[in-house]
Amino acid sequence: MSHASPQAPENRIPNESDAIPWAARLRFGTRTLLLGLTGIAAAAPLTTKGLVFNAIALVLTALALMLQLMRKPLGHSVAAQLVIAVAYAIAGATILLAPHHRALCAYALGAALLTAGAARFHAAHRALDGARSAAIAPAVISGLLGLMAITGWPTNAPWQLGFLIAAELVVGGVSSLQRGLAQWSAQRAAKPSG
Repeated sequence: MSHASPQAPENRIPNESDAIPWAARLRFGTRTLLLGLTGIAAAAPLTTKGLVFNAIALVLTALALMLQLMRKPLGHSVAAQLVIAVAYAIAGATILLAPHHRALCAYALGAALLTAGAARFHAAHRALDGARSAAIAPAVISGLLGLMAITGWPTNAPWQLGFLIAAELVVGGVSSLQRGLAQWSAQRAAKPSG
């Protein structure tokens, strides 16, 4: 009985682009990017209110991602996105319940961002070669944002925590848009011209 190598294309886990249609990925990416950009604008001038606004945006993003994933078969990439959604929901809820406990907010956010980075890295590792490189940058950025939140660098002020949430939403939105456009382009290229 011969075993195929795990690197053989027929044994690879499909890219998450295969699980989620490109149009849904573009809609999700656009919404997430807009929430993140709005959150960046709200983070500094509103301090604690900006942090709460961004925590609500994080929870809404988690819920939208969970709803999008409910109709998909559970593979490695969908499971990674579900882990990200749950981490976002827990961090957002923690911040909403205790916005004045800076250390708790920072650790919850840092754990969520590190989890998101690890899940994205796992999904990138399992993806087909063409999608792997595009998925690694958001994984690294999420991990670095998580380390910033946990270490309190440069500070654990509410505006910074809100800014980190907004930055994560921008990274997730851009990443989703990039994967959706790549999937759309691949589908167009696969269609016979005529």
